[in-house]
Amino acid sequence: EMSKTDLPGMQERIWCKEKPACLTQDQCDAKRQERGIESFTPGDFPSKGCFSKFDKAFFSPGTEEEMSKPALSGIQKRIWCDDTDVASSNIDGVPTALPTDVSSVSSKPTALPTAAPITAFPTDM
Repeated sequence: EMSKTDLPGMQERIWCKEKPACLTQDQCDAKRQERGIESFTPGDFPSKGCFSKFDKAFFSPGTEEEMSKPALSGIQKRIWCDDTDVASSNIDGVPTALPTDVSSVSSKPTALPTAAPITAFPTDM
């Protein structure tokens, strides 16, 4: 029913773009390098496809369905072979640079403490 394309009246089906999974060891290795993950271990693991755990990348061959499964057990995270996975990378894919001019940086507070709250009820009756 949800994949039906012929909808009544003026209705139009909106299709969601699926994230492409890394389906080969080479794709997974390239993506983990892009993300700056140092360690890469291919092998036969219960989780299939390209995934990370504790800042280490793993690849285990399986069916396309197994390797595209978004939910993984425990703290494992799927590594997708596109650039839209914001959860594990920054927005534009470029690391944040350190500030070049730190002369204006101060460890002193910049504002006064918050004033004491004012009661909404009269105190002298």
